[in-house]
Amino acid sequence: MWQAPREMAPSQPVSEVKGLWFTVGRKYILETYGQETLDACVARLGDRHGAVLAEPLSSAWYPEETLQQTLGVLHVVVAGEDTELYVRIIEECSLLAVHHFFRALLRLVPAATMLRKVPKMWTLIRRGAGHVTVEADETHGVVRYSEFPYFDDVNYRLLTLGAVRSLMTLCGARRARVELAAHTHESLAVDVAY
Repeated sequence: MWQAPREMAPSQPVSEVKGLWFTVGRKYILETYGQETLDACVARLGDRHGAVLAEPLSSAWYPEETLQQTLGVLHVVVAGEDTELYVRIIEECSLLAVHHFFRALLRLVPAATMLRKVPKMWTLIRRGAGHVTVEADETHGVVRYSEFPYFDDVNYRLLTLGAVRSLMTLCGARRARVELAAHTHESLAVDVAY
């Protein structure tokens, strides 16, 4: 049974996430599961975090804890604690976030080039804590996240797995193998073979 993760201690670096994540998540839940499921998610999140999922502003910045709570609720309420379904939901939300026009252009981008864009993508949807580096060649890549104190939460590891898988789908590398290689409290490595 999912329990709300602990809030980060005040000494932790501040981290915020762009509201686009919540607008896409809300749209996905509504279109795929309906209003009743969205209402259940909002209720489970409570007043503080539920208000964000109920009426997100795509240009606003929200505390990382709001995303953390939302990921947990998605895993329980929408995915029914089915890890494979949860990762698929994350992949589908990530794909939904990319406008159809850009999706067509991204199919022309080689997988290694796509992976090298991950650090820039990170800065577009997050600010504060966290750093991303990428090593990639024609057949293999490793995406490393560091200085981001949320990787003890399995939902963040699965979020990252689903997001990187969606990037491989976008660039046409549907058969790519994307795996979580290692993690600590504040770091994560994702191994990608394409």
